[in-house]
Amino acid sequence: MTNKEFRAHWVFEFDQGYTATINLTVKIISRAVHWGNFKPLKNVPVISFAGSLNHEKEEVCAGQIYDELEELLPLLEKDRSKLINILYYWHTYHLNNMCPYSKLQYEALCSTNFLGKDYDATLERLTELGLNKEYRYGSQWLYRPVDKYASQWFLAQLGYPVIVERDLDKYLVPAFKNALKYENNEEEVK
Repeated sequence: MTNKEFRAHWVFEFDQGYTATINLTVKIISRAVHWGNFKPLKNVPVISFAGSLNHEKEEVCAGQIYDELEELLPLLEKDRSKLINILYYWHTYHLNNMCPYSKLQYEALCSTNFLGKDYDATLERLTELGLNKEYRYGSQWLYRPVDKYASQWFLAQLGYPVIVERDLDKYLVPAFKNALKYENNEEEVK
């Protein structure tokens, strides 16, 4: 479809001299495998977050810094709710919407408070639950579709519909619609 990327950028100033820069990139990939029904997908959006954290202009860390940002939330007075939203979507979609578990495995891991454990422990837990038969945990990256609310949030961060760019209408909006169609087991949007 396209190799275009869409970007958003934020800077947060914390008390005690901390500054965080967060970058969001949304691009459209031509192929993926759905995490719920394992069907091939076409032309769907993938989400990527990265950031850097500085203290008194010295870099503290960079990359996947959401854990550090969560610890600093009490030091943020301005735009705290905006950062909380960003962190939520960062946690949910930070690996280009790709995950090592199926939707059913994810739900089981969440309900047993087991999400986020190491690979071997997770594999053993899913085997105990009988959930490694249809899809073996970690055997490939599966695509987690962007839900309706997340789609609206991402489009708003990228300036849609306030700043309507031709590429947003031509590429990105249809890609988000495709992700929603796939989630509802409907046909691809043309």
